[in-house]
Amino acid sequence: MNSDTGTRTDITEIGQRAVVVLLVVSGLLLALWSFVVPIFETPDEVHHWQYARYIHDHGRLPLYGPSFVEANSPPIYYVLIAPVATPTAVPPPAVWHDGRERFVVPFEPRWELNAGDDYQRYWPIRTARLLTALMSVVTVLAAYLAGRDATGLRCTGILAAGLVALLPQFTFRGSSVSNDALVAMFSAVTTWLTVRLVRRGFTWRRGAWASVALAAGYLTKISAICLVPALALAMLSAGGSIVDRTRRLVTFGLALLLVGPWSWRNVVLYGDPFASGAMHVAVANIITSQPLTSPYFLTTFPYLLSRSFVGYFGWMNLPMPEWIYFCFWTLGGVAVLGLVRAVVQDRRQVMLVGVLLLLVLSNLAVVVHLNRTFAQPQGRYLFPAIASVAVLTALGLEALPGWRRAGSFSTVILLILLTIANVLVLVKVVRPAYYPAVMPRLSTAVMTLDPGAPIDLVADKSAAGYIVTGDDPQLSFPIDLDTQAYGFLQFEISGEAPSVGVTGSVYFALDHKLGSESQRIDFEWLADNKRRNIIIPLLKNRFWRQRATMLRIDPFNSGGRGVVGAHVAVLNLTLHGSLPVTPM
Repeated sequence: MNSDTGTRTDITEIGQRAVVVLLVVSGLLLALWSFVVPIFETPDEVHHWQYARYIHDHGRLPLYGPSFVEANSPPIYYVLIAPVATPTAVPPPAVWHDGRERFVVPFEPRWELNAGDDYQRYWPIRTARLLTALMSVVTVLAAYLAGRDATGLRCTGILAAGLVALLPQFTFRGSSVSNDALVAMFSAVTTWLTVRLVRRGFTWRRGAWASVALAAGYLTKISAICLVPALALAMLSAGGSIVDRTRRLVTFGLALLLVGPWSWRNVVLYGDPFASGAMHVAVANIITSQPLTSPYFLTTFPYLLSRSFVGYFGWMNLPMPEWIYFCFWTLGGVAVLGLVRAVVQDRRQVMLVGVLLLLVLSNLAVVVHLNRTFAQPQGRYLFPAIASVAVLTALGLEALPGWRRAGSFSTVILLILLTIANVLVLVKVVRPAYYPAVMPRLSTAVMTLDPGAPIDLVADKSAAGYIVTGDDPQLSFPIDLDTQAYGFLQFEISGEAPSVGVTGSVYFALDHKLGSESQRIDFEWLADNKRRNIIIPLLKNRFWRQRATMLRIDPFNSGGRGVVGAHVAVLNLTLHGSLPVTPM
């Protein structure tokens, strides 16, 4: 008897240690991802930071509009990180609209300019990232509790928690400034409490805590509304009369009471509880309304949503190799087979599996509804269901023949493999996409260019620039500068040509040597007599190094033929170390 008790105690201690180890590993991975991924290289991180900065500086919530595109989001996450949202430098942009009004990303996948000395900067943002990572660790813990209470076994909880913690998309998104991490946390807590209601029955205390967690999730991100059907089903699933079961839904009144002030504020300011009408003003540029019958929901939507739930990085422009997705989908497919086997063999599992599946399907329905207005098939929108997906996967895997007979060996091996995969994705996919950095060190140098003698007639000269005419109008600039300090040439141009869409070029010389045709960067613009802003990423040319001694702008680089009788204005010629940043 004593021997058996001692054995059970040892097993319990091993289980507790495994949970601690998993939480520590999860925290370390999240911290590592937060430092490897450059600042603002996750979707909308810049806007989430702007929201928190506003609360820090003004002590109130911003108004939703084109200048605050995340201000329709509920405030809990931003209030929590506002204390560390102190003034700081932010990365210079590395994207813009070109001379034909097309969006360009010259340093793909970067949307911001990163430099080799960035770790000296942006520490308030990095601190906010680490706080967000801590929230994500709590999500892992909640997934463990949900898995443990689903079967009464620690091993199920550890497997569910590991599936969450080691998912590449979770470590990517859960370590950046975003309310996605906190809504995942509150949703995982709600999922755990929902599982307890199914397994242990309803009590008013359990129902109240579940409603509070639901409200907290909604006040983080309204997509947490997907938790309502599953939680309601869990409350109704316990025994009792119809009247008794229905009375339990009164606990939702607590959630309504908590979310009421925020919803009423939206009604007063924007006309509806979700501020959905105001979206047509605030983010009109990204609205792409489409019906459910659109081919989008059969092609683009499932393709990107399934991949971005596993791992799709940057601003949805850095995928993993296809074989990695295949491995995760194979794991999921095997788990589905095991889950079917578990339900067939033990009908007591039906209610729990049904509740968790309802939560997942409700979340998917919310994402589909969102994509009827916005083309955003992003897996992070499924994070309210991530704990449910993990518990269902754990239940399915443990129902496979031989899994439990192997004890915890199968779980340990799988989690080790997932840890290795997570680190390899970070090291082999994400890091090489951003490093080495575009610039060895960040430069904010600015130089206004004064041309020497234009190659053709100077018809007029103003304080801002020059007008050049002739059959092949060009401007040359004698300079003497360190190329590492100046990465961009910016100017405005307007002119007219027989063909409106034209290509121009910027040539440069190093150490007074013109070099080859490779020492040039082309640009496209519309010669329609409207002023066009041109940005030339000199850093992108591999020959831009050492000292530059000449720049030449050729507005019409038409195979050397030029344009007869061209009349072109070139204004505001400036060299920048990095592009100007809008203060926030």
